[in-house]
Amino acid sequence: MSQESPKPAIPQDEQHIVNPIKPELSADEKADRLRELSEKNRPLVDKFIKKIDAQYKATSTSDCKRKDRILTKASRPATRKKKPWFDVEHIRDGLRFRTALQDFRDLPAIIAELKASGMEIVKAETAKMLDPLAWGWRAVMYDVRLPNGQLVEYYLTVTELMDANDKVHHALYEKWRNCTKEEISAKIEEYEKDLGISNEAFDQALEAYLKRTGQTEETIREVLAETDSITG
Repeated sequence: MSQESPKPAIPQDEQHIVNPIKPELSADEKADRLRELSEKNRPLVDKFIKKIDAQYKATSTSDCKRKDRILTKASRPATRKKKPWFDVEHIRDGLRFRTALQDFRDLPAIIAELKASGMEIVKAETAKMLDPLAWGWRAVMYDVRLPNGQLVEYYLTVTELMDANDKVHHALYEKWRNCTKEEISAKIEEYEKDLGISNEAFDQALEAYLKRTGQTEETIREVLAETDSITG
C-alpha cells in the first residue's frame, strides 16, 4: 500500500488528563476511589455495549481492574521512567470494555454512537490495526471520559483477532509484561520465540477475517480514515 497508516487522533498533554481523584490521597486511597468509580460506571458502559451488540451482532464485555493491579500499574518502573508524574489518577483502564466486530465496517457508526451517548473521546489510537507494535496485537483503542469524569478504555477489533488475543497472545504478554530489560535479556531466545508465536497468531487471524469477508487491508484503511474524521 502506498498510503501511510492512520495517525493517532486528538493529541493531549497526558499529565493533565486525570480521573476525578484527589492527588493528595495515598496510592491505596486513590485505588479505592478508582474502584468505586468503576463499579458506579459499569452499568452505564454495559448498557452501551448491550445496545451495540444487539444492533451490530457484535460481542462485547466489560471488566473492572482489581485493586492490586491498579497499584502495580501505577508503580511500574518502566512507566515511571518515561512518565515520572504517573500515578493512580492517570490510569485509564480501571474500567475497560471491548467489542469484537463481525464486520469492521461497522466501526464508524459505533464510534459515532459512543460520542452521541455523552462519552468523550480523549485519545484515539487506530494505527495499530494495520501497524501493530512488537507483539502484533491489532485493534483500535480509545481512551474515553465518562459523564462523571472517569477515564476508561474501549478497544475494538474483529472476532478473529479477539480470539487470537484470548487464546494465544494474552498469556504470553502477561508472562513478560513486568519483566525488566535485564530479565528479558537473560531469556532472550524464549522471549523472541513468544514474540514470534504472538505475531503469527495475529497475522493468521487477520488473514482469516479478510478471507471471510472478502475485504482487503485497503478496506480497513478506508474505515480507519472515516472513523478518524469522526473522532478528530
